Amino acid sequence: MKTLKKSCLWLCLGIFIILGSLVLDYRVFQPILRWFHSAEIFPSDSSLIPSWPIYRGDQGLSGYVPHLYTPSWALTWTFSTLQGPIHATSVVAQNKVWIGSADGILYCLDLQKGQVIWQKSLQAPILASSLFIQDLVLVGNAKGVFYCLNANDGNVVWEYHSGAKIQGSANWFQGEKGQIQILVGSYDNAMHCLDLHTGALCWKYETENYIAGAPAIVQNLAIFGGCDSNLYILQLPQGKLLSQIPTESYIANSPTVDQNQVYLAHFANTVLNVDLTQFAIQWKYQTPKKSTSFFTSPALSPDRLVIGSKEGMLYCLQRQTGALVWKYAIQGEWNASALVCTNAVIAGGSDGRLCMLQLQDGKLLWIYEIGAAITSSPALAGDWLLIGAEDGRLYAFQQK
Repeated sequence: MKTLKKSCLWLCLGIFIILGSLVLDYRVFQPILRWFHSAEIFPSDSSLIPSWPIYRGDQGLSGYVPHLYTPSWALTWTFSTLQGPIHATSVVAQNKVWIGSADGILYCLDLQKGQVIWQKSLQAPILASSLFIQDLVLVGNAKGVFYCLNANDGNVVWEYHSGAKIQGSANWFQGEKGQIQILVGSYDNAMHCLDLHTGALCWKYETENYIAGAPAIVQNLAIFGGCDSNLYILQLPQGKLLSQIPTESYIANSPTVDQNQVYLAHFANTVLNVDLTQFAIQWKYQTPKKSTSFFTSPALSPDRLVIGSKEGMLYCLQRQTGALVWKYAIQGEWNASALVCTNAVIAGGSDGRLCMLQLQDGKLLWIYEIGAAITSSPALAGDWLLIGAEDGRLYAFQQK
């Protein structure tokens, strides 16, 4: 018995020494933590990590960050492009920012200081936001060329010629064998599916008019609208058409998807909710002013939808019914999509004002006068808020 007790004592002492050495020597412990984090065994609050790797923040294009933010933002740095306005949204990953400009250059900046790490001319205006995945950055230009670049040095890995202007951002999904495939729409009226690593065309789905927005992806479905006034729902990975839903007017923006619900808006003053289980429209919200149109995409919280219109009105609707909760007007247009967090809405207008509103009632919490029209949707990455403007500057704010 004494021998057993002594053995247990030595065992406990050994475990204590090993654990103590691991804690003291972070070089041993950090790789273990990194492995757990990459395997997603430890859940993390992604809203606190400086990451916005895709237009609207996620594959569903929700424009939502599940985190509380205070109306206390400090302008930390600005960056000026060589020339031309910024229409694209910033992409953030690995403490870097990628932003394209109408000057045809894709810039990679240091997130903390706004300094240039590299820049690459893509030979034509960049209207679309980039996509970051597996140390690659993918973006199209106004001449219809879709580029894949090394995210660290800007070297071109491959390029694909769609044949017409690319205005919408790309999205991604996993193919039948687990390989990553890319979806990007073009003004050649088609949605193109490409292999991530080679740029080879996997398939192409033809519509009847321009595709100006990005596809949303959820549950092996690709969902996008077209200027032919149809909402398309394709089965992935094959790209087979499951449903084509008429919407009565041009769709020049991107839909937003959460589980089995799709939200979108079009040029005929209407916001729509489509149920994916029935491929049917559940509700419509029509603005009082029939001449208005929607160029922006919806942002979703768990129970609200927020979207801005060309008439200068920002609408907040109930997701379940489409009922109006509140609206907020500016002296200009909403040409850039808003985003929402747990407690607030962040949006920029053509009047040059960047606003933060209370999600509950639309009360103005904070405003910053940029002084130039805002056509770039904001990116919210950790405690960083980034937005571009017509003056060719990228503005980086940080929570105080």
